[in-house]
Parts: sequence; C-alpha cells; structure tokens
Amino acid sequence: MIKQFNKIAIIAPGLLGGSIGYACREVGYEVAFWGRNAAKLEAVKAAGFEASTDLSEVIAGAELVILATPVPYMAEMAQQLIEAGLTPAQLVTDVGSVKVAVLNAVQPHLGSQGYSFIGSHPMAGSEQQGFEFSDPRILLEATCIVTPDSFSNTEHISALVSFWESLKMKAPQLTAEEHDKVVSRVSHVPHILSSVCAHIALGDVRNGQFSGGGLKDTSRVASGDADLWAGILSENSTKVTAHLQEVKERIERYQIALQSEDLEVLTALLREDKGRRDAYFL
Repeated sequence: MIKQFNKIAIIAPGLLGGSIGYACREVGYEVAFWGRNAAKLEAVKAAGFEASTDLSEVIAGAELVILATPVPYMAEMAQQLIEAGLTPAQLVTDVGSVKVAVLNAVQPHLGSQGYSFIGSHPMAGSEQQGFEFSDPRILLEATCIVTPDSFSNTEHISALVSFWESLKMKAPQLTAEEHDKVVSRVSHVPHILSSVCAHIALGDVRNGQFSGGGLKDTSRVASGDADLWAGILSENSTKVTAHLQEVKERIERYQIALQSEDLEVLTALLREDKGRRDAYFL
C-alpha cells in the first residue's frame, strides 16, 4: 500500500487516538499528538511520540489531521485548527461514532470555508478508556467507515481511504445519514442491550459467580464509559429509538411464545436469530 501522507497529527490522545498513533508509527508515518493537559501528554512522550499543547506546532507539516475528541468539542476544535494555521491543502478527518452531528458541527467551520474535512468512523475500541490502554491490534481487519459529503473532492476521498487501508483496515464509504442508520443497528442498540443484560443478570452481583462465559461476553461492552456512551446515544437518538421499537417487538414475540408454551414458535425465533448471526460471523 502506497502511503498518501507523511505526517499525521492526532488531536487528543485517548484510547482510539492512541491506537491509531501506534498503528501509524508501525507503518512508518510521522505522528504528533495534541492535548490540552501537559501532564497527561507525558505518557504520550514516554511512549516515544511527539506531543505538545501547542496546536500550531502539532499540525505544522501534517497532511492529515485526525480529530479524536468527543463530538461536542469538534466545532470548537475545527475553529481552533483554523486559528492555528490549518491550510486548505491539509485534510481533516475525525473518529466520531456519529456522523450527521459531526458534519453539522464541523463543516460550517471547515468545508463551507474552503478547508477539507471528510468524516471517518473506525469501528474499533475497547471498554477501557485512555491512552495507556491504546493497542494498534484493535484496528487490524476492522472496518473504518468513510463518509464523504458535498464538500469532499475525489483526490482527498481516495487518499483517506488509502490511509485507513494502510493501517490494515477496510474502508467502505457511506453518506453520514446512511452511517448513522447502520451504526445505530450494529453498535448503538447492541450497547444498550449489553447494558440491559448486565442490569438484569447482575441485579444481585453475587449471581455472577454462577455464570459462564456467555454472560461475560454478552455484557462486556456495558463496561464502556457511561458519559461517553450517553453522548453517542443521544447524538443518534432518533435512529436508536426507532430500532429499540424493533427490539421491543421482538422480545414481545418471545414472551408470547413462552407464555403460550409454543415450542415450535420459540424454536423458529431462536433458529432465525442464530441463522442471522452465523451467516456473518461463522
């Protein structure tokens, strides 16, 4: 894979930003991190990365700037990038879990003002948070959805797709609206279901001693940062709410089958759900 960029600037060294930084370094990119807190950047420097609270210094010479901040801060960061000397030749992307909200926040500052921004969403992560838990292996063979819009040019789209592919990721393209609809199904609603699983199964935490690996697997993502996930879910609330209605209807079908002791319907429901899962993951 031919590298499209030489220097990558990563804005905020959390778990995902850090993991991307490590993966970039393995491929041979120059990587620089920006953060507000100088003390927290010491861990980044100790890992051998360039890191600074000076945004102008970090983005200087970077062909690609990656916003790894929470979505509510992206509009502010977009404006700060411009004030720090961002040029139209530099491509900006993000790693946010929603895309319509990101475009609405960022493009009034960037795309509509002649700067280049294309959204990205690496479908990778961990229930852990923080740079110290960064691991480039979470990116291997993972999907990174790229979301061009009306401001995107073909050259920058191609370069961004090639960048994610250089990190051994798949990089399909969707519109921001399509992204939010799909991800609400495959990520956001499953997170709620995992949380509900933990709530029901561990209403008395002592019950956990009687569980097998299934409970641990099913409830794992419920350990994710609650504040972060509350923001993600609220930013995609309309689509998540619609899919939760489907969850409710499906559970009701199970309830009816159980209450009526209809083994045939219960088996059919389980077989259908098993078939969908096995069709992709096996």
